[in-house]
Amino acid sequence: MKGRNNVDKLQYDSLYKFLVSLGVVLIALPVAALIFLANGTQLIISQSEYEALSEYSIRNLEQRELIISLIIKFLPVLFIILCIAGTILIIVGLKKWYQIQKILDNQVAAETKIKELEAAKMSNVEMITEKIREAEEVSNSVIDSSNNINQPPVSSYSTQHQRLLKYAEIEDRFFEYGIPIPIKRRYNHKRNLRIGRFSYDAVAVSLKTNTDLIYEVKYWDRKPPNNLLRQTLERLHLAGVNYETEEHRNYHCILAIVAPQQITDSLMEQVETFIEKYPELNFSDIDIKYVAEESLTDLNG
Repeated sequence: MKGRNNVDKLQYDSLYKFLVSLGVVLIALPVAALIFLANGTQLIISQSEYEALSEYSIRNLEQRELIISLIIKFLPVLFIILCIAGTILIIVGLKKWYQIQKILDNQVAAETKIKELEAAKMSNVEMITEKIREAEEVSNSVIDSSNNINQPPVSSYSTQHQRLLKYAEIEDRFFEYGIPIPIKRRYNHKRNLRIGRFSYDAVAVSLKTNTDLIYEVKYWDRKPPNNLLRQTLERLHLAGVNYETEEHRNYHCILAIVAPQQITDSLMEQVETFIEKYPELNFSDIDIKYVAEESLTDLNG
């Protein structure tokens, strides 16, 4: 399918080049006619010479004069019509040609970036270390009494190993079932990367533009303390800036908060309240998606 799309784009590219060429020809035709008339040799003969011409020569001479008179009569109108038509074809052709070329250039840049990011994939040890860090980050966060008093976690884990498995499972399920199909078609998702000093749950490289998506997936089975929420947003923002600096591409961040269905609404209210409370923290480059854990299933299964 991808190869077919590229062939289609190349066909359209040739079509738009033809339109530009046709537009140039339409403008050149009346100009060439004017040059022909201006440089044409005017036939001057005497009356006696004219009368001495054969009937065939006189007929040819009259036809020539008729053609010239018709050209002179209709040339201004044709000149205007052909110039307008040629100009429209050139503008449309160049515009579409530029758009197709831009898409092709973006695809080449995206393919190059995808190969580069494949080399940035973390090793298994690095991935496990990163998941342990995230789990400890949640466990060691200072509990905000206004948000968490008398609020036990919805899920419980007997060991750290079980927590890590749960976090990894949620992340896998999000990237499998939580991303809309149109997004999957427009972006190539590369997971578990390390770029500079930042780790990334996933980077989605755009196949059509120069703006990529940076994903951070959090599984919170209880409302997080505000200091953890702020730390998460700030880190994601800095990761985006780092990506732009290191990879020379634009970015937009997506914080995907996965939580049990029963606390999703209250979690959303908490996050929105926090952002309204601290307007000086500019997180305009971050979209926050709230995903119910129970929704991350194969609906066709």
